[in-house]
Amino acid sequence: MKVLVAGANGYVGRHVVRLFRDKGFDVYTYQRENSKLKGEISSVTPTNREMYGQFGVVINCARPHWSEFNSEQILSIEQKLFSDLNRFASRDSLKIHTSGVWLFGYSNERDLVKFNFKPFDSVKLDVETLEKALSDNWHIVYCPSIIYGGESCQLKRIIAEKSNSVIDVAIPSTGYNQYVHVLDVANYYLFLTQNTKVSGRQHFIAEARGYTPEQFASLLVTHGVVQHTVKVSWQEYEEKYDSLSVDVEKLSLDLPISQYFSASHKIADYIAQLM
Repeated sequence: MKVLVAGANGYVGRHVVRLFRDKGFDVYTYQRENSKLKGEISSVTPTNREMYGQFGVVINCARPHWSEFNSEQILSIEQKLFSDLNRFASRDSLKIHTSGVWLFGYSNERDLVKFNFKPFDSVKLDVETLEKALSDNWHIVYCPSIIYGGESCQLKRIIAEKSNSVIDVAIPSTGYNQYVHVLDVANYYLFLTQNTKVSGRQHFIAEARGYTPEQFASLLVTHGVVQHTVKVSWQEYEEKYDSLSVDVEKLSLDLPISQYFSASHKIADYIAQLM
């Protein structure tokens, strides 16, 4: 079976590519222009019309980052990407898109169960993209705001940026966050590929246990990953960072995790092994 992966150079994408290749799939990467990845993985570009309709699985791990593009630009880029990827998908293909929980930033428990979008202001236009993807029979997998582990671990990078080994915690700590290992993300995509009769096309995946920002900071201190925390007011926190960082810090979603997802990793174990 031919598998096409967009965003294969990214953090999640590279692990998806590696897993599917290891499992014997014929993996191609989608590139906006001609280029090659290490290992000489085959790639296609929008000009490869002879490959239209040839892929039984299409996985999108690409997303323009909001630090580089505004909302309108991201909408335009993603709409074009979905249009291109749909051309490469076969008629009965499985199509998977990687998204995030910030689309549900203001949701309550009932909203989450019904997948009612209540996004942060910064990603409101993403709703238009996802509604179009759902109408085109894509599966949407919503991952937590922190994915960790594997090669080029995002959590390690974030911690490394704390050059003084101190982490700020806004008090009162009102958020609640869940986490997922990058290999568990890739394995869930493999599961969907191998189990095409899964009910529903929207999926929350995360480890069952979550942490408030204060609890997570304490976990880092306990295991010596950072030296200590600094408790600040929300006003101080926003002045030091920005309003979007405040939204993310206050994110409080107890996710109705997909019945098909089972985490093989735990972030507490991972942190304990960092030092």
